[in-house]
Amino acid sequence: MATSRACSCFGRAPGSVLLPSLRTRTTVSDVVSSQQNRLARPRAVPLRGIAVAVSLVLMLALAQASQAASPQPRSATWTHAGRSTSLGSAPWGNATDGARGVRTVFGDAGVSAQLHGDARLDLIADDIVGATDMAVALEDDPIEWASFIGAGSTDVLGFVIFQPPPSPLYHAILLAPALDQTFVDWLSSGTPAGNEQMFAEAAMSLIHESYHWKLLSGDESSVNACALRDFGYYIAKDFAVPATITQMTTQQVAKRITKRIAVTKLVVKKKRVKLNGRWVTRKVRQHVKRYVLKTTTVHVPRSVQTTVANPLYDTLVADAQAFYNSQPPPYNAGSCPAPVPVGEAPPPAPTYHVNACWVQYSGGSWSNVNQAAAASTFSGSDILTRGPSNFWGVVSLDQPPTSTFSGTTVSLIRPDGVTFSTQPLSEAWTATLNQWSVELGWLWTDNTLFFQHPETTGSGTWTIRWSFPDREVCNSPFTVS
Repeated sequence: MATSRACSCFGRAPGSVLLPSLRTRTTVSDVVSSQQNRLARPRAVPLRGIAVAVSLVLMLALAQASQAASPQPRSATWTHAGRSTSLGSAPWGNATDGARGVRTVFGDAGVSAQLHGDARLDLIADDIVGATDMAVALEDDPIEWASFIGAGSTDVLGFVIFQPPPSPLYHAILLAPALDQTFVDWLSSGTPAGNEQMFAEAAMSLIHESYHWKLLSGDESSVNACALRDFGYYIAKDFAVPATITQMTTQQVAKRITKRIAVTKLVVKKKRVKLNGRWVTRKVRQHVKRYVLKTTTVHVPRSVQTTVANPLYDTLVADAQAFYNSQPPPYNAGSCPAPVPVGEAPPPAPTYHVNACWVQYSGGSWSNVNQAAAASTFSGSDILTRGPSNFWGVVSLDQPPTSTFSGTTVSLIRPDGVTFSTQPLSEAWTATLNQWSVELGWLWTDNTLFFQHPETTGSGTWTIRWSFPDREVCNSPFTVS
């Protein structure tokens, strides 16, 4: 099986065009000039590039064989869990190098090959190409792979052959033994962790070959540019490596508490004393203890779930970029003509953090909103007299989010633990806001306020619960007397 990121179209012959992908170790000019003159392997970046000129390699490598004997059909049985059982027993296709005329490709010696695949790789190619019949064939035998490619086969990561349906090569992608074990490991474990560089090359090779079919183009520079541009999108969508992950962290949250504390005061008292046989009044100073209410701010730990960049995703994207940079022209010098994928991966999740939530008398005005005014006990008669629209539950972020987000809900939890109501915010939370409020105006069907049926809800603590799309939750407990 082979994977290559690039395909080169060196001419068209009736019925098909061979589009191969080579690693960066071989260039078209080198192949054309001489089979012996190979590009030196890059030393600074030990990454394999995508192949480019397989058709010429095939033409030159098979020329003598085709002259010595008539081409014979090559059979390639495909043991595949997906869609195809065979790539066919007839010669797979024709290609031209533009100078030597039409040559039959994969036609000499009648060598057979055993390929394998997995339906999950087919579905990835489907998504990239926008098709429903893609078939990805993996080769695990370097000798068989060499029989396809000839000289320089170890520098070829994959190829496609443009043939129209009903050819079994229509929408087929062949990937090299160098990538086989990487895909086998990923299909088994579900993660590229521990093998990031090889996985980046393998995934980009599959994306690259898929773009040959998507664009129906042999332009290696354009195809490779598309593969690099959309690499992050497809590894997040189809290879299950998201750009961001959630993690639990502990943060110190400010909390206002009221305590009854003892204080000592010096007071002046009048005292009757007997002096020289007479009772007189004298002023004396005494230390007395008094208890007062004092509100202080303390910081308590709270576990919150935050969204952060996924280090594995960042590593793979960096490896793909390094792979691209290590390749010679035309692979690293093009631009992608294709539009961004439909349903492009969403932008990075908005970053925000819930700082606090509380309940207070607001007088119906944001100018009165202050966490220092938070209260935990309210009088039912006061709410009825002043009106529930003047009592708010408030939630505050530490700063406005980086972008607009939706999906936040606010719930009222009864003293007996049953949810009285859950409702979404009236609109999306925009990047200009860091606070939101809800009035204590929840009603029963008889238009009485939420706290007016203690026989149903029980007596005790109510809770306003703010639930955010990143799974942060903030609870504001309060009681109504």
